[in-house]
Formats: sequence, C-alpha cells, structure tokens
Amino acid sequence: MKRVYIVGNFKYPRSGATSNYVQYLGCALVKAGYDVNVISLKNDEFDDNEYKNIKIYEIVKSEGKVLGYWDFYTGMANKIISVLKKEMACSDDCVMIYSVRPYAVKKITDYCHKNGIKVGNIVTEMFARDNFDSIFDYMNYKKMNNDYIPQGDFVLPISTWLRDYFDKFKVKQLVLPIMADVEEYENIEKKHGETIRFIFPGNGVVKDSLEEMVNAISHFLTNYDINAEFHFCGINEKNVEHLLPSGDIKNKIIFHDWLKYDQLIQLYMDMDFLLLARSDCQMCRANFPSKVPELMSYGVVPVASIVGDYTKYYLKDNVNSILFYGCEKESIEKAIVRACKLDGDGRRRLSKEALKMVKTKLDYRNWDVVLRDFLESKN
Repeated sequence: MKRVYIVGNFKYPRSGATSNYVQYLGCALVKAGYDVNVISLKNDEFDDNEYKNIKIYEIVKSEGKVLGYWDFYTGMANKIISVLKKEMACSDDCVMIYSVRPYAVKKITDYCHKNGIKVGNIVTEMFARDNFDSIFDYMNYKKMNNDYIPQGDFVLPISTWLRDYFDKFKVKQLVLPIMADVEEYENIEKKHGETIRFIFPGNGVVKDSLEEMVNAISHFLTNYDINAEFHFCGINEKNVEHLLPSGDIKNKIIFHDWLKYDQLIQLYMDMDFLLLARSDCQMCRANFPSKVPELMSYGVVPVASIVGDYTKYYLKDNVNSILFYGCEKESIEKAIVRACKLDGDGRRRLSKEALKMVKTKLDYRNWDVVLRDFLESKN
C-alpha cells in the first residue's frame, strides 16, 4: 500500500476538530511511510496545496440552495471520486472516508469496491434521535451507520463506545483517539502567575453544558475572593449575557472574538486550566473532545466531568487533571474551587503530568506503527 486518501466535506487544514483529527492521523501515516492526501474543502487561510507533508486536493462547495442540496446528497461524492479517478487510485491505495453524509459514504464505498481499492470509515460521533429535527434524516443517518459503514473494509472509531457499537457488524476496527503534536510549537515551561486562568474553547452548542458552566463561574466569582479569570473562545457573549454576574466581577469573564490559529495557540499557552463539563449521554460517551489533548500539549490541565474514554483511560484525578461527576452547577463550582486552591507547585505538578501523558500516549508519533500494522494486516 502506497497512498492513503482521507476524504470528506470538512475544511482543511486548521478549521476545527475534524481537520485537526485528519492532520494528526495524516502525520502518523506519513511517519509510517505512506503518501498521504486529503480530498476535501480547503481552509482559505492557507494558500499552499500541501500542509505537514500532506497533499491537499481541494473540492469546491456548490453555491445556492438547489446545488447545495445536490452537493449534500451526491455532488460531493462525485467530486471526490473524480479526484480519485484523476489520480488513478488503485488496489495499492487506501481511502478513508470521514463524513456523516449517508449517500456520500455509500457512493464512495461502492466506487472503491468496484475498483479494488481498500476503503474504510473514520467515525467520531454517534448522534441520538433527539439530535435530529427530522425522522427522515435520522433514519438515513442510522442506515449509514448500520448498513453503509459496515460495508467498508475497516472502521477507525474514536472511542471504545463506538467500537462496541460496530462490533456487531463484524467489521475490522482500530480505536483511534484524537491525537496531538507536542512538538508543533515550542514548549516553553509554563509560568503560573498570581491570576489563575481557565479557558473553555468550545462553541457550547451540542455536547457541552454551557449554561451550567457559566452559572457555576458566576456563582464562584460572586462568592469567592480568588484572583481568577475565565476565557471563552467560540461563544457569543450575547447568548449567555443573562447568566453573567453584575459589576466589576463581570470583567473576569472574557469573551474572545475569532482568532487566527497562531493567536489561539498563544492564548492556550497562557492558560492554567481547561474547563469542560459534559453530560453522561450517548453522544458524549461516543466522542473524544479534540481540545483535551490539544491544550494538554501546552501544559493546560483539564477540569472535566467524567464521561467517555478520555476520563477513563487518559486523565487521572489529581495527577494530570481535576475530575468531577455530573455537570450540575454545584459540581462544576466545586471543581473550580479545587483547582484554585492548588498552590504554584501543585499547578506545576499537574501541568507537567498533563504534558507527559499527551507525549507518551496521544502524540501522533506513538501511533505510526500501530496504524501501519492495522492497515497492512490481512485479518
């Protein structure tokens, strides 16, 4: 096997959790000796057609309602297949589909089987019925998971929950969590100042318990005389304004506008803790939040609710993180207090252990041999 094509309808590179997953997977595959290519939408912040030794084949999203509808159901798959044809993808190659579009998964899988190309799926989510407005959309999504994805040669689930789900289809699997690159930016030893800084870097739309976190922060700032700041990236302040405290205390909650990636990394490096509260539901059990290893790469310590593989296999309470049960305001506030009561030495200890865990377990350099053995094995 020589070439690997990672295909989908995500923006690449550096446009969110999906593109980061693809980047670290791609880097691991490059290290394993593969020629790695991404066929997808392109982040217009980047001009080059190569990033981190991964070639980028841009497909363009159709504009307008009718063409957009066509794109969703079959157009995007046709564009990806067109590139595979042009590149003369063959039986020596491998295609990895990263998409939640049922018909795209089916069409690309069928094309690969017809041409003897090894094909598999990257799965990082499992939405429930209540995540869909339409029963029609849900049934199509379910058909993709139960029929189309198992028709591939393999599945790369992001979690053991997803692995257990696909086990019943007897498809070859490798659990592949979101990885990181601890050497991407210079790792300067973190200086823990008098102000304790927390960050929530998500959009708070689906998985994250945003309202409970803001309520906990507001109550904490109102009742504790501790020098702490809380930073939000990806959240519109107007959406949570009614939950914020009044007076000068409000100035300790900082909302950041859109930042370029280098600016975002600099912000991460200035933080002490990552605050992440999620409910114990199917969607959160199935997922593995990309920001956990990404921020731990800069020595940022997670303060996280216990749910999913990351808190079961990678985070250890009072070793490299602060963990708590539930996502209620009271539980979140108690965890914030625990974090703030650590002295400088305590914060440094957890920070070093956070970085150590990512370096030894989730950095992509730990996964190249594992991936090569998985892809090359006949079983």
